[in-house]
Amino acid sequence: MIGNRFLTDAEITKISAAVKKAEVGTSGEIVPMIVRRSSVIGHLPFYVGLIVFSLVSLALLEWSQLWVRSWWGLPIAGVFLICFLIGAVLSRSMVIQRWLIPAQDREFQVWNRAHAEWSANHLKHTEKRTGILLFVSIMERKAIILADEGIAKYYPESTWQEVIDILSAHLHRKEWSKGFESAVERCGEILRTHLPAQAVNKNEISDRIIIKD
Repeated sequence: MIGNRFLTDAEITKISAAVKKAEVGTSGEIVPMIVRRSSVIGHLPFYVGLIVFSLVSLALLEWSQLWVRSWWGLPIAGVFLICFLIGAVLSRSMVIQRWLIPAQDREFQVWNRAHAEWSANHLKHTEKRTGILLFVSIMERKAIILADEGIAKYYPESTWQEVIDILSAHLHRKEWSKGFESAVERCGEILRTHLPAQAVNKNEISDRIIIKD
C-alpha cells in the first residue's frame, strides 16, 4: 500500500486530526486523497526497453569487438529480451515516468483521475453538496482541488490556488503529511467565511485520508 511508503500511521493520524479540527468551524466536508500515480504506464517497459536496445545496438555497431567479447554472439532476440527486462526495471522509476510521459498528458490524466475518484468516493452525496477534494498524485507532482456546487457557488476556482500552492510546495519536498496538514487548515479557514459550522454539524464523510495506488 502507498501509505506504508509515503505516510506512516502517525502521519495518517495527524492528517485525520487536521481534517477534524478544520471541520469544527465549517459545514464543508474536506477530503484529502493521495495516489501513487494517475498516468497510464503499461507501455513504458517496452518503450524504455526499446531505448536501451537502440543504445546497445549503436554501441555494438561502433565497437564491433564488443559483440564478441561481451555478448559472445548472443542472438539479436536475446539481446532485445535482456534490454526489455532492463526496461521493465527502469520504467518503475518515477523519474523515468515523468521523463517519458509528456507534461500535458500527465496533467490531463491527473484531472481525469481526480474526477473519477470524486465519483467513486461518492463525494456528491453530502446533504448540502459541500464536499471538497484535496487530491495529490505523487508521480506527476500535481495537486488538484475539486469542490461541490454548495461550495463553488461561493468560491470561484481561483480561490483554491493558494491551497494548491501549499500542497505543491510540500509535494516537491516530499513532505506529504505537512502538505496536507497545512492545506487542510487553510481550506478550513477559507470555508468558514461563507460556510460556517451549523448548530448540528454532522460529519458526513470520514476524516481519514484516502490512499490509493
